[in-house]
Amino acid sequence: MILVRADGMVGLGGRVVSHPEMIRVVRALLQENPSALVQVKADADTEANVVIEVMEKLREAGAGYLVLLTKDEGLAEGR
Repeated sequence: MILVRADGMVGLGGRVVSHPEMIRVVRALLQENPSALVQVKADADTEANVVIEVMEKLREAGAGYLVLLTKDEGLAEGR
């Protein structure tokens, strides 16, 4: 799972990594399992364009299956 902070930094494997390092790690993981599902979870305060940028970089790394995890805050209550 790739965590995207509000400041644009990413977390992977329990540590903060640069975007180039994220790409290297994801490429290596996808070489082992090309059909791996890559999950992206963003902080609620992260701007959409930052999340899109990270997802584009993951695509460049070869991720064919990306999932953006969201939180259904308030939907069950009809807000």
